[in-house]
Amino acid sequence: IAQTPFSLIETLVAHERVNALAFSPNGRFLASAGGIHDYAIRLWDLESKECLATLEGHTRRVVSLAFTPDSTRLASTGDATIRLWDVQNPRLTRIHSVLRGHQYTIYNVSFNEDGTKLASSSQDDTIRIWETATGRQLHCLAGRGGNEILAFRPGTDLLACSAGTDGSMRLVDVSNPQSETQIKSSRGHAHEPVCISFSPDGQRLVSSSSDHSVCLWDIEEGTLLYRIDAHKGYVHFVTFSPTGQHFISSSIDGIAQLWDAASGQCLHTFRAPRPYDGMNITGVTGISEA
Repeated sequence: IAQTPFSLIETLVAHERVNALAFSPNGRFLASAGGIHDYAIRLWDLESKECLATLEGHTRRVVSLAFTPDSTRLASTGDATIRLWDVQNPRLTRIHSVLRGHQYTIYNVSFNEDGTKLASSSQDDTIRIWETATGRQLHCLAGRGGNEILAFRPGTDLLACSAGTDGSMRLVDVSNPQSETQIKSSRGHAHEPVCISFSPDGQRLVSSSSDHSVCLWDIEEGTLLYRIDAHKGYVHFVTFSPTGQHFISSSIDGIAQLWDAASGQCLHTFRAPRPYDGMNITGVTGISEA
């Protein structure tokens, strides 16, 4: 894959800025949300690159999106509610349910592997577990700081949560919320994780942080496999490939990087075209490198 030629496929003009993206598991759709004053979600057809629907209803900017594993529903949040959208027919998208219970802004949502449960974390310092089909709240767990990052371990009811500003994480069994395992290493992140992703087999977890680093963890052992000082800025996104052999990270430094999960080696660096790329400009001062 290191020798694979990569190229930009398409640029979708959608928002003033982009705060959240989610690909549907069936590979057909992309959901996007963003903008300081743009509270809408756009649903895109990945084959035609056409915007199929604009979803409106939130009262603040949307910051988290997640599809159910069967790609039939989309969860969105950014205010104190979670909206579940029925996207089976994208051109006839409608609200399936609105989940209420959190008191303040909800920052993250995550479905378990079969889509029957949804986890959410909020500024009200709680993590809530919901039944997807009915919208019923199943559990309310004490949080560790409000903006906790969430991800279900594949094939289980174990929920990984960032556990504090010391860079540690915890695993909670949502079918038995009193059961909790701490994952911590003094060689991990210096700051709290901002994104986490499980490998498809659930054996490893990759995390990123505002300290510019990416860490790979062994879940069975609860240990750190390695840490990479991956970027020159806040690493706001990281995710495994479908095979689990690679993961990709992106940062506010404007760069995305593809990594070999076994070795931690960077295989490719992506950078979107900048405003002055391709222009022959010499002898001019006062132009930024933006």
